[in-house]
Amino acid sequence: MCHKLFQEYHCGCIKIACITPCPHAIAAAAERIPTLCTYFFTRKLPKSAHPCLKCYMQPQYADYRKRWMDDYRAGHPGVTQEIERLAGIEQIPGRMGLVNVEREMERMGSVVKREG
Repeated sequence: MCHKLFQEYHCGCIKIACITPCPHAIAAAAERIPTLCTYFFTRKLPKSAHPCLKCYMQPQYADYRKRWMDDYRAGHPGVTQEIERLAGIEQIPGRMGLVNVEREMERMGSVVKREG
């Protein structure tokens, strides 16, 4: 039987972290027949102290996001520009389908300035 490794996040969401195919599934894949077992052995990682990406942008985690950025600033003194990119969180809102209107307006303003 195949194995599934699950990650439970602080927010309560549970997601599959990894699927390890069994020898039968590997042999079937070698014959170009994609198959995994109907039943799985399940394993769980220790519960994460962080929310999943989807929940990270929810209002209840605003303090968490602020603390994350404050901790990053404390560990990287003098960094003022592009701090979200350097902290590794710049793409999270876009991946979740959210748009920072203020940032987009600034970006559009800079695009217009360059064209003019």
